[in-house]
Amino acid sequence: MHLIPFSEVSAENGVTFLVCPALSEIKNLRHCFSTRIGGVSKPPRDSLNLGHAEQDEAGNVAENYRRILKAAFSKDAPIAFTKQIHKDFVRLADTSDCLPVEQAFTAQECDGLITDTKNIVLSGYFADCVPILLYDTAKHACGVVHAGWRGTAMAIAQKGVAAMQANFGTNLADIIAAIGPSIGPCCFLCHDDVTTAMEVFGPLVKPFIKKADDGRFSVDLKQINGTLLANCGVSEIYVCESCTCCDKRRFFSHRRQGPSRGAMTAMIELL
Repeated sequence: MHLIPFSEVSAENGVTFLVCPALSEIKNLRHCFSTRIGGVSKPPRDSLNLGHAEQDEAGNVAENYRRILKAAFSKDAPIAFTKQIHKDFVRLADTSDCLPVEQAFTAQECDGLITDTKNIVLSGYFADCVPILLYDTAKHACGVVHAGWRGTAMAIAQKGVAAMQANFGTNLADIIAAIGPSIGPCCFLCHDDVTTAMEVFGPLVKPFIKKADDGRFSVDLKQINGTLLANCGVSEIYVCESCTCCDKRRFFSHRRQGPSRGAMTAMIELL
C-alpha cells in the first residue's frame, strides 16, 4: 500500500482534478477525483459542486458535470450514478443505467458500481467519505465505491472486489485500487459508535484507531479501507494523502462545512 500525493491536473476550462499516477498510465482508461475548483455554483457550494442531492440549482450542477467531463474525459460521456445510502450494496452497471444529470436523483440505491461496458462513466459523490476506484488490468473492468464509516464497517471495499470477481472473473492480483482524497485521521474525530462498528475487523484495523486528547477517537478511514483491500488479496493499492477537511481551498468537507457544502465526484471510464 502506497500513501502518495495524487497528481493535480488543471484543464483549459479552469477545472482542477486529481488523478492516481498508476491509473493515468493505462491508455484505455480515464478517471478523475474532482476538486471544488472550476465550476459555476455559488457560495457556500462554490464552485464545482457535483452533488446532485445537495441544495443547489440543477442547472449549475449540470453545467459542473459538463465541465468535469470536458476536463477529464474530453467528451460529454453518459454517466451511471449512485444513489448513496451508506450501505454495502454494489451494482453491475451498463448503458441502461446511464442518466441525464438532471435525473441523477432517480438512480437506483447503491454505494458502488462495477462494469465491463466501455464508454460509460461510473460516478460516485463524496464530501469526506472515502472514494475508491478499482480497475482489473486483465479483464478490463472497473468499479467505483463510496465508503463512509458505515460502509467501511460493512467492508464495502472488499464487496466491490468480490462483485468484480463474481461478474467478471477478476483475479485479485490484477486489481489496481486508488483510494482518493477524503477526511484524514487529523480531522475525523469520532465517538465509540464508529470504533464499535470497526470491532468486527479485530486487531487488523487497531493501528488506525487512536485515542485523542479530548476522549474521542481519531480514525484513519483511508488506511482501514486500504488494509481491508490488502487483506483480501489486492496488492497494488494507492492512497491519496490529501485530507478533504484540512484542504478547504481544493475540497468540500461535511465535517468542516456541515450540510451547506458541495460534493466532489470520483469517476472512471473504460475505453
